[in-house]
Amino acid sequence: GGRAGSGNRLARTALGGVDLPVREVLDDVLVGLRKQPHAVVLVAPPGAGKTTAVPLALLEDDGMPDGAIVVTEPRRVAARAAAYRMAALRGERVGERAVGYRTRFDRSVAPSASRIDVVTDGVLARQLQTDPALPGVAAVLLDEFHERGPGSDLVLTLCLHARRARLTAGLPPLRLAAMSATLAPVLVERLAELMGGAAVVTSEGRSFRVEVRHVEPSRRLLRASKGMAARNELEQAVAKATRQALRETDGDVLCFLPGEPEIRRAAKAVKEQLPSERAEERAQQAKAQRQKPFRGFGAAPPAPREALGPVDVVPLHGSLDKEAQDLAVQPGPRGRRRVVLATNIAEASITVEGVTAVVDGGLRRVSKFSRSSGFDTLETAAISQASADQRAGRAGRLRDGICLRLWSKDEKLQAADVPAIAQVDLTSMVLSIAACGIPPPEIARLPWLDVPPTKSLEHAIGVLRLLGALDAADGDPLSAHGRELAKLPLHPRLGHMALLGGSATSQGEAANVAELCAFLEEDRDVLRSSRGGQAAPASADLRLRLRALRGSGTLPEGVRPVPDRCAHVRRSAEALRGQLPSRVAAASADPGVLLARAFPERVARRGAARGSYVLRDGSRCTVEDPTLCEHSFLAIARIRRSKATLAAPLATADAASILLPL
Repeated sequence: GGRAGSGNRLARTALGGVDLPVREVLDDVLVGLRKQPHAVVLVAPPGAGKTTAVPLALLEDDGMPDGAIVVTEPRRVAARAAAYRMAALRGERVGERAVGYRTRFDRSVAPSASRIDVVTDGVLARQLQTDPALPGVAAVLLDEFHERGPGSDLVLTLCLHARRARLTAGLPPLRLAAMSATLAPVLVERLAELMGGAAVVTSEGRSFRVEVRHVEPSRRLLRASKGMAARNELEQAVAKATRQALRETDGDVLCFLPGEPEIRRAAKAVKEQLPSERAEERAQQAKAQRQKPFRGFGAAPPAPREALGPVDVVPLHGSLDKEAQDLAVQPGPRGRRRVVLATNIAEASITVEGVTAVVDGGLRRVSKFSRSSGFDTLETAAISQASADQRAGRAGRLRDGICLRLWSKDEKLQAADVPAIAQVDLTSMVLSIAACGIPPPEIARLPWLDVPPTKSLEHAIGVLRLLGALDAADGDPLSAHGRELAKLPLHPRLGHMALLGGSATSQGEAANVAELCAFLEEDRDVLRSSRGGQAAPASADLRLRLRALRGSGTLPEGVRPVPDRCAHVRRSAEALRGQLPSRVAAASADPGVLLARAFPERVARRGAARGSYVLRDGSRCTVEDPTLCEHSFLAIARIRRSKATLAAPLATADAASILLPL
C-alpha cells in the first residue's frame, strides 16, 4: 500500500515542480482515501489546484487499486480545461496516454483507456446506467460540488449506491471524494456523514488581499433581477467599472454577467469606453513626451485619454464553440491585456489566467422548471454571498487585486445558492435512476444530500408514464422503450420524439429531428420581431423558426433571424447527429407530429371562438397567430399565461393516431 507522508513527494513528481497550494494537504487526502470508509470531503478555495493535483497524486500513489480515476465537472469547458492542464503537466497530449476527457458531444481518450478520465456529470450518470457498480473504476472525484447542480447531486447518490453494490459483488471499495470551493460548515458535516464518515480536509489556499468596493451604491440586485432596471443599465455600469479597473491594476479584468445577451452588449459598451489602437499609441507617445526634460516653451501636446495599453475584449459563455471557450481561459498575447466577459462559468469551474481585477454585476442565470415549456428555463437572479466571495477571490490569485461590485453595500444577499435539485425538472434524473435498476418508488429512500421534492418526483414519473418509459412486465423499472430513451443524450420528451418520429410531412414543411431537438433545448428564440421600430412578440409558429435555421423560405415583415443563436442551434444539431442512431439523426418529419410526440398532452383542438383551443386535459389556451388559427388541431410546445407561444399545425389523422393510445 501507499505511505502516509508521501503526498508532497507525489505532488512534486506528478505536478512537475509546479507549486500548488493544495499540495500541503495531499497527505491527508491520500490517507483518507486509503482508509475506511475510503471517502474524503476536500474544501479548498478556487485556484488552490485541487482539480489538477488530487487526480495526478492518486495516479502516482502505490496505495490506489488498479482502475480509472474519474473526475466529474459540471461544465464541458471545465472538463476539457482540466484534462489539458493535467496532460500538459505530465508532458503528454490529451487522449495520448494517461489523461482523457468525455463530454456530451466531444471526447478524447487513449486507445487503451485513460487512467484519469475527466467527464461531465451527465456522462458519468449515463455510464452508471450500464455499469451501476462501476467495475474498472478505482475512484470518483466530484469536483466543484459546491455548485450543487442536479447532475452532481445525482452522481453522488448513484456513486454511494454503487459502493453498496460493489460490497455485495465482492469488488474493491470505490474511493470517493467530493471537492468544493466553499461549503457551509453544516453542509460539510452533512456531506461527510452521508459518505459514511468521510475525512474532512481543508486547504487554506494561497490568495492575496482583494480590496472590495461597491461602486454603484444606488443599484439594487433584486430590482435588476426582476427586469425593472433600465435596459443596458448593467452593461454601461460594467463598461464604466472595467475602465476604472484597467486604470487601477496592470493585469487582466474578469467581468461577471448573467448571460450571453448581456455579454454581447457589454462587449460593445466596453469597446466604446476604450481608446482605439491608434489613439492608444498617441497617448503613449504623449506620455513619453511629457516625461522628457524641459527643453523650452512650445506648443504642449493635447491632453490624451489615459494610456491603458492594448486591450482585447474576450467573451466566455456556454454558447461559444469549444475553440472560443478554450481561447478565453488561456493567457493573452504578450504585451496585451484582456477584459474577459464571463458568466458564472468562471466563478469556480475554470481559472482564467492573469486576472488582477474583478467587476461583478451581481446577477446569474438559474435553471428552474417551467410548466410553460415542459423543460428547465433560465431565470435571472441575484447571486448568493458565497458566490460573491468566490468571484472576488478570483482577483487575488496572482497578487493584491480589486473587486468592484455593482450593487449597494447595504443590500443583503442570500447566504448560499439553493440546490438545483429543489427547483429543476427531474424527468431525466428519474429515468437515469430507473435505468440503474432502481424502481421510482424507492428514489426518495436513496442516500441524498437533499431529498428531491415529492411533487417534482411525481411530475417526472407522470411524464415518463405518459411516454411509455416505465413499468415493464418483467420487473425492470423501464420498458424496452424506456431503455432506448435512457441511452440518448436528450431529455426524455425529445428522445421519445426522436425515436418515434412521424409521418413524412402532411403540412408541406419537414423538420429534421436533430435540428428540432437542438432548438427545443434552447431557452432563447432564434427570431426577433418588431413593429413600427419597437420590439414585438414573435409569432408562435414553429415553421418560421425552421426557416430561419435553414436560411431558406420567407419570413413575415418585421421578423428576422438572430444570426448567432441560429448558428449555435446549428452547431448543437450537428454535434447531436453524431450522438444519435443514424436512422434517427437523418430523419425528417412533419413538425406538428414531432411536437405532438414530445408533448402528447398538449395536442389541442380548435374551440368555438376563433383563436381558442382545448387541450387534452380540458384546459384552454389562446392562439393569436392567424396562420395557426385556421387549423383544426395544433401541437403546442410552449404555453405562457394560457397563451400558446410555440406551436405547429397537426393534421386531423395525425392527431387521432397520437391521441388514441393516450
